[in-house]
Parts: sequence; C-alpha cells; structure tokens
Amino acid sequence: MKDIKIIKNLKKGIGEEKRNEKIIKEIENEGKKLEKENIYLNKNLNHLREKMKEIENGKSYNLWDMSVKENEIKKVELNKSLQNLKDMIDFKNLAKIWHKNKHEIEIINKYRANFKDSFKEDKLKILKKLDKTLVNNKKIDKKLKEILILENEIKNFKIVENPLSETKIKIKKILQEIEILNDKKFAYEKKRKKLIGEKSKIKKGLSDNLELFNVELDRV
Repeated sequence: MKDIKIIKNLKKGIGEEKRNEKIIKEIENEGKKLEKENIYLNKNLNHLREKMKEIENGKSYNLWDMSVKENEIKKVELNKSLQNLKDMIDFKNLAKIWHKNKHEIEIINKYRANFKDSFKEDKLKILKKLDKTLVNNKKIDKKLKEILILENEIKNFKIVENPLSETKIKIKKILQEIEILNDKKFAYEKKRKKLIGEKSKIKKGLSDNLELFNVELDRV
C-alpha cells in the first residue's frame, strides 16, 4: 500500500516537473523575443540620434535657433523696459497726492506690489491717469508706447518650426517602448527564477520518493 502511494507521488512529481520545464522554456523563448525587440529598438534609437546630429548641423536648425534667440532677446528687452518704466514712476509721490482717494490708492499699491502683473492686466490705463500729476508724465507716456510696440512685436513674432520636433517625438516614443520592454524582461526573469526554485524542490521530492521506492523494492 505504501509503495502505491510512493508511485503516485512519483507520477505527480514527474508531471509537475514536465509542466515546470515547459513554462520555463516558454518564458525563456519569450525573453529571447523581447531581447530581439530590444536590439531592434535600440538600433532605431541610435539611428534617430544620428539623424538629430545631422539636423543640428543643418541650415533649418540654425534658422530655428536664431528665431528662438531673437524672441528671447525681445522678451529680455521687454522686462528691462518694464523695470525702467517702474523706476520712472514716483509711487511715493503718487501716494501723497492720492492718499484721500481709496480706489486710486489701491491701484497704486497694487502696482507697487507687483508692477509686471498689474501692467499685464490694464496696460497702465488706470495708473496713466494718476501719472498725469507727475512732473515726468511725458517721459512715462513715451516709455509706455515703446513697451506696447515691443509687446506687439513679441505677440506677432513667428518662431520658425523646430526641425527636431518630429525626431524628438519618435525618440520619446522609442524610449517609452524600451522602458515597457525592460519592465517585461524584469517580470519574466523574476518568474523564471521562481520557477527554477520550484524545479529544485520538485526534483528533491522526486529524489526522496525514488529513495523510498528503492527501499520498498529491497524489502520485497
């Protein structure tokens, strides 16, 4: 009776070992496919990076780079002009003149706290009325006109299309695919190692049952 149980355990162990080996083989085959795909993606990635270098040395990239820099220069110039305009306005004197007018004082304080944002909101329309009480109001008006012209130039400025945009999008997509692929490879390798550990246990179980079976045969 005992030897029948041992034989059953042996058959069960052999079946488990076969299933285990089959799954391991399937995982290893899938791992090979992933590795081939990884090589293919990295090949494409290198090709696109080489293409980027070629584009960066081309005329279209230089035109784009120049247009970006020109636009940035205009923005820097605008910020300097806004700071100059702020420096021209005597807020302390304005506060003395309009201290009895609640609404006007709020506007003055608002500009003093954050001149740039306040200017964006109303382009000095409200504060301009108050500035008429200042001695240098004509200079302020002149600077304001310069700023408005500069703002309009920036608004209508057309930056040349970046010739690298399409290639960068392709590179980003490939990098995402490689990341997904690496995650899959990691998961498969983790599963493979687990199955190899289980395989060792199955083999030990088979070995133990074979020893018991041999003992039973010796007794016959």
